[in-house]
Amino acid sequence: MDFVFAADARQSRPLRSGVGPLVAAGGLFVPGEEVGKLEQDVEALCGDYGFPDCEEFRWSPVRDAWMCGNLVGHKRWRFLEEVVGLAGERRRVVAVVVVHDANCPTFSGATEAEMDVAGAFLGCVDKRLAVRKSDGAIMAPAKSENGAWEEGFVGGCLETLLNAASCVKASGVTLSALSLPFRRKRLLQLAEVVVSCITALVGGDEQCSGGMFASVKGLLARERGRTGRVGLSLHPYYMYANLYHWLVGDTYFWMHDTEFALPLACYPYSSSADAFGPCG
Repeated sequence: MDFVFAADARQSRPLRSGVGPLVAAGGLFVPGEEVGKLEQDVEALCGDYGFPDCEEFRWSPVRDAWMCGNLVGHKRWRFLEEVVGLAGERRRVVAVVVVHDANCPTFSGATEAEMDVAGAFLGCVDKRLAVRKSDGAIMAPAKSENGAWEEGFVGGCLETLLNAASCVKASGVTLSALSLPFRRKRLLQLAEVVVSCITALVGGDEQCSGGMFASVKGLLARERGRTGRVGLSLHPYYMYANLYHWLVGDTYFWMHDTEFALPLACYPYSSSADAFGPCG
C-alpha cells in the first residue's frame, strides 16, 4: 500500500503578473515500507535543529510558533532544504500538486475552488495508484476538539469527496482516508512545505521560494519527460500552460493525446514567466 500525505496552500495576492488568487492541494506519495524510516529521519533532523517535542515546522510559521522565533534567516532555509532533501533521497517518494486560479471558472463544476482543486488532486492520486497497481491511504490533518479541521481545507474536502463515493475504485484500486494530528505527524508537515513552496513559486514569489524550489522540483512526479499535468497541474491550462516550460523545464504540453511544443505562441507567458501577454 502507498500512503499519500496531503496538504493545501493559498496565495491571496500573487506577485506574478496575470495570476489571480491561488488555491492548491497536493501531497507526498510514500510507499508503505518507506513511511516509518522517513518519519524517523525527519524527526531526527528536527532534533538536530533544536525543535522541542511536538513543535511543528511549516513553510510559513505562525508568530507564536517555536520555529518563528528560533529558526530564522539562512538557518531556516537550510533546514527546509535539508528536510525536503530527506524525501528526495528516496527515489520512489514523489509529489503531486494541483494549483487553481480562484478567479477562473472551476474545471469540475464544483461551486468552490477548494472543493474543485481537492477533487482534481484526488483524481491524480487515483490515477497514480492505478499505474502502480497499489491501493492507497490518504493521510490528512485531523479535526480539532471543537470539530473544525485543524489545518487548511484539504481534510474536509477529501472526506466529503470520499464519503460521496464510499471509496474510489477507478482502474481497480481502493482509496481510503485517515486523519492524523498535524502537530504530531512530520510527514504531514513536510507535505505542507512542499505544496506551499510550489504554490509560492507559481504565484511569482521567487525571492523566498526560488532556491527551495530547486530541491522541491526533484520530487515532482514525471511521465515521458514532462512534469506538467503529472506532478504539477495548473488550471486553467489556457492561461498557464506555458509556465510548465518556464518553471519546470517542460518542452511540450500534452493535451488530447497530442504533443504541443512549448512555449505556445498564442497563450499567455509565451516569451517568459514574467510577461503575461502572448508573445511578450
